[in-house]
Amino acid sequence: MTHSDAARLASCPLFLGIPPEKISSILVPAYCRIENYHRGERILAQGNRYTELYVLLEGRANARIYEYSGRTVLVETLEAPAPAASGILFSTDPHLPVTLEADTDVRTAVISRPGLTRLFQADPEVLNRLLCDMGDKLIFLAEKVRLAELAGIRQRFADYILRLRSRYHSNDLLLPFSREKMAEMFGAARPSLSREISRMCDEGLITANGRAVSIRKPEALEKLLNL
Repeated sequence: MTHSDAARLASCPLFLGIPPEKISSILVPAYCRIENYHRGERILAQGNRYTELYVLLEGRANARIYEYSGRTVLVETLEAPAPAASGILFSTDPHLPVTLEADTDVRTAVISRPGLTRLFQADPEVLNRLLCDMGDKLIFLAEKVRLAELAGIRQRFADYILRLRSRYHSNDLLLPFSREKMAEMFGAARPSLSREISRMCDEGLITANGRAVSIRKPEALEKLLNL
C-alpha cells in the first residue's frame, strides 16, 4: 500500500485518527490489496459472498438491485472515502443483496477480516465506528422503504421533515443528509427533489437554505399527508 492510499484510507470515517504510517504497517499485503475499476465496471455482484471489506479510496459507486423482471432499483450512491456493505460482512449469510458498479473511475482498498481484526486491536474506536456505520445504513434503508409507501416527492419530503420536527421539537431543522442523499432515500432524481422544495418555499410552506429547513405551515404539511 502506497502512502497516498494509506492517507486516503485514514480519511475514511472508520479509520479517522489512525496515522497513515500505522495503517500501512498493519495492513500489509497479506491483509489488504488495492483494486482499480473503470467507470461502468462491476465491482461486486449481487448474490456473491462478501468476505472482505471494500473501501472506496477514490471515485463514486452505485449500489443497485437487479430484479428478474429487468427492473433496477438504486439503493445507494457511495462517495469516497466510504466502506461498502459493512453490515453484510459480519452477517450469518454474507451474500450481497446488491450489485456495486463504478459510476466514475474507482480505486478501492480490499481489507480481509483478519486485517480488520488487527485494526480493531490497534484502535478499538474502529469497531465502534463500524457498528455505527452499520446502524446508520439500516436506518437509511428502513426510512427508504417506509417513504416508498407515500405517493410522491412532496408527500415524502413533508413526512420526513414533520418526523424530524416531532423528534427535535422544533420547526427549524438541519437535515442530516444532502439533497442528493435524500433524493436516493425518496427514490427520486435530485433535480426533481430540488424543484419540489423550491415550490414548497414559493408556497410559503417552508424556507430552505442548503440543509437548513424551517417549517412555516406545519398544518398544511400534515394536510398533504391526509389527501
